[in-house]
Amino acid sequence: MIKAAIQKTPYVTEMTFPCTETQLSNRLEELRMNPEHLCPTATVSQIEPSELSMLEDCEVSLDALNYLAKRMDGMNSAEMTQFFAALSCDEAKIGYGLKNMINLTYNLARYTVIKDASDLEKVGLTHMLNIRGALSEFEYSNSKWLVEEGRKLLDSGRGIQTKYGVLFVNEEIPFEEVFDGTAFPPYYCNADAEVTAEISCGELTELVEMPCEEIAIRKALFRLGADSIQDCKVEMDTQKNIFDEWWKKICEMEQKENVFGLNEYLKSGQFSQEMQEWSQKTVSIESPEMSV
Repeated sequence: MIKAAIQKTPYVTEMTFPCTETQLSNRLEELRMNPEHLCPTATVSQIEPSELSMLEDCEVSLDALNYLAKRMDGMNSAEMTQFFAALSCDEAKIGYGLKNMINLTYNLARYTVIKDASDLEKVGLTHMLNIRGALSEFEYSNSKWLVEEGRKLLDSGRGIQTKYGVLFVNEEIPFEEVFDGTAFPPYYCNADAEVTAEISCGELTELVEMPCEEIAIRKALFRLGADSIQDCKVEMDTQKNIFDEWWKKICEMEQKENVFGLNEYLKSGQFSQEMQEWSQKTVSIESPEMSV
């Protein structure tokens, strides 16, 4: 979660991120800005957590700040420690600005943080899990190998002391620019979404989780540089267990009514109701009550 005081002189309002498009629009009205602005910016006068204080007195994209908050909400405690340690360390060469912060969330494997160096096996396990993402069962239980890797890391001389622990920059892992400052990299963060649409225009892609507020789709098109949804390629997907017949219906509706029409259908609640009724009817047909 990010809390910030946002200013558009002479007006100031308090905001909590991540937030919905409706909540953001309400705050824009308090700043006397257009609530339907497709790329709202404002100055950050105060921000929490304090590790983000480099954004203070800077004009930022409020949508980008919202996206960063979503990424941070998806981190576990170890990842948050890596994120803050790298941000606090000049030697990590993250650079300033919201764009670099967002990119850092995608590059945490480049930064290992060791809080306690007394247990070499744990040091090795922490480091190898970080740079590899996963270990085989043999590697995970290979104490000798983990101790060697832990000792190798601590003896490398690359450790940088921070308030979060000793930071090691893994130079063998390149820092990749996933976010170029325009379209937001696809990121699944709404477990309640019925449908997701990957909207592409040229080489850029945005993910829209539906049902959603219509302005979220319009903002995605704006960042993609598309004049209309007809200029884009749309790929549908879902994280839900939807019957094949209904998935076919959803895809047909998107083809006929486009993403906006499909979104309105999903927002109406009609989809959920019809799915429930169809599911109950199907179960009833497949499992008829036996007569006594």
